[in-house]
Amino acid sequence: MNRSLTNIYRFFFSYDFTIGLYKGIGVFLPVFIVYLLGGETKNLITVGYASLTIGIADQIGSFKHKRNELLITLVGTLLITIYFAQFMGTMPFLFIISLSIVVFFSNFMSCFGPKAGTIGFTFIFIAMITGRNTYNVTEYIIDFSIGAIFYVIYALLFSKVFANYIIRQTLSSCYVHLARYLQAISECYRQNSDLEKSFANLIETQTTLIAEFQQTRDLLYRTTNKADIKIQKMAGELTLLTDVYDRMVAPFQDFTTIRQSYENSDIQIFLRDLYRKAANNLEEMSLHTLGGGEMIRRLGFKAELRALEFELEILKNTELDEAASEAYGVLAAHYRKAWVMNRQLDKVRELLLGQTEIPTLGDHFKKHISHSHWSWNIVKENLTLSSDFMRFSIRTAVAMFATLSFISLVLDQKQILAHSFWIAFTLVTLMRPGFSITRERSQARIIGTVLGCIIVGIIVSFEPSLSYIVMYIMVSIILSNALVNLDYKLCVMFVTIYVLLTLNMTDDLSGASIAIERVIDTAVAAVIAIFFTIYFLPSWEKREAPRLAERIRYHIYDVLETLEAVWIKKSVEPSEFYIKLKDTQSLIIQLSNSLTRMQKEPQKFHGDFHYYNEFMIRQQSVLSQLAILGYSLEQLHKDPSSIPEFSELIMLTKLRLDPTIPSSEKTKPFTGQELKPLIWMVEANT
Repeated sequence: MNRSLTNIYRFFFSYDFTIGLYKGIGVFLPVFIVYLLGGETKNLITVGYASLTIGIADQIGSFKHKRNELLITLVGTLLITIYFAQFMGTMPFLFIISLSIVVFFSNFMSCFGPKAGTIGFTFIFIAMITGRNTYNVTEYIIDFSIGAIFYVIYALLFSKVFANYIIRQTLSSCYVHLARYLQAISECYRQNSDLEKSFANLIETQTTLIAEFQQTRDLLYRTTNKADIKIQKMAGELTLLTDVYDRMVAPFQDFTTIRQSYENSDIQIFLRDLYRKAANNLEEMSLHTLGGGEMIRRLGFKAELRALEFELEILKNTELDEAASEAYGVLAAHYRKAWVMNRQLDKVRELLLGQTEIPTLGDHFKKHISHSHWSWNIVKENLTLSSDFMRFSIRTAVAMFATLSFISLVLDQKQILAHSFWIAFTLVTLMRPGFSITRERSQARIIGTVLGCIIVGIIVSFEPSLSYIVMYIMVSIILSNALVNLDYKLCVMFVTIYVLLTLNMTDDLSGASIAIERVIDTAVAAVIAIFFTIYFLPSWEKREAPRLAERIRYHIYDVLETLEAVWIKKSVEPSEFYIKLKDTQSLIIQLSNSLTRMQKEPQKFHGDFHYYNEFMIRQQSVLSQLAILGYSLEQLHKDPSSIPEFSELIMLTKLRLDPTIPSSEKTKPFTGQELKPLIWMVEANT
């Protein structure tokens, strides 16, 4: 209960709530201005929907990127508005085919990345809203332009004025996600947990963490005021947090060894509690950075660290056999990781309290900035039915064409549903490239819609005044935007509330009839979405897993070659090695997520799940050992050329990992354990 209350308290300090509040103000401010100028209800709704739609494309990023994205969205939506406004709420064949074409090209844009996909969704959404407009075309275009242009100006001003605050909140999110990662590590030490599931969860928690780190890097390192002391302080925090994450990598076999060799021992409990308490400390630091709590006086896991040190000393003075010695080596390595984490988190704490000198921001950060590549080659590569982007674009366009035709020829003709076009609206939000995501979104959409309808029914039953309805709409818009990345069901619930309350202001239907129809339309759209996802150009994860596995093989080999180039040949900087590590880890996370989605697909479409699951665990272990080897070489400042046979072992390892050499069925899989002698050689020669 206390943890739930803490999470709610933290939510109101988070970036998610801030973005919800900021977008809510951006939607209602132009509406309020038009209201003061004497605008009618239809004008207010059009202006509000225009700013709300542009707000969909308003995504976190540097000022330059945000400006470019919003201007592209503004120009695109204005052109779409001018074209689709002519249909005046009718649904001729030209409208159906035009909207289907917009759906195809807008979804195909997602091959350029998630942000392009979001802009594409904005184009679809505005085409659908504009096509249902029933009042004067010129007046509608003017109203829409006012709302859209106002929001773009508002968003750019906000991004410029509150740049440091946005970075601070994004960085705070890194604290929280790193805490969740440490909690996942803690679960891997727990004896009564399923290690495979715990390790899969450990990899999964990295998905958001790596994305948050990269997002914060891009904001920090693209800022124009790098000399600002606040920016340098936040860059120092990010460097320390990233270092904690990098040093915590551990192969699957390490957890297996510790759980088998020290089963139900104090050692296991110390490790479990150590990481759990470290996670709690990070969450408290996160709240402090946002002004939501006091800074912790000391780290809470030092007792566990000292206890581990004592246990290691006892083991060191004990006569150990070969297996026990190997287990001791693994345990000692995990202790060193915990010690490094303790040191780095202490530095973070001192930095936040101003007890240490703020590090200067050099030029090395430039290599860590992500770049959006807009190339015709990307288009050419995806102009084939083997491309999931092409299959998804065709699937959604055909589904939209079929749905609009059904609405026009059947539902509208027989007047079965008063707002049958909602089916098409909902279909756009539900259809996703894969079956599992489409099914999950459909379930969440139906649950959220039902909850929203119940709440609207309760609100309408009290016959609130217009001012109260407007207040409920504003709160719902704020919370729907705030929860979109946290809980899709709750997000949909608040979307349903503000949509139905808006309709209640302009429609003669009772709240109950609108709510019931909304549920029916959502259910119909979910059935259509799932049907097309299964039976029309489906994209099953069994197609994606082999492609990701092949890329991982090449990336792992590239990491090893980069390690050789950095510390043996000395031809590149160490930062190149860490960039390769990050890119390869991202691919392994993609494979892990793909396998998670595969498990949610029908059994007959699973493919060779167990093979790729074992492959993922092996490759994660190999990457972890390569990371440890690289960190050891850097931190211990040891020249590999002075270590006998080190270069020869690297060459043999390259032969084993070379993806161009076909492996024999008799060849034992490379698990990463083979790299441990290299690590021991570095540590022993120091």
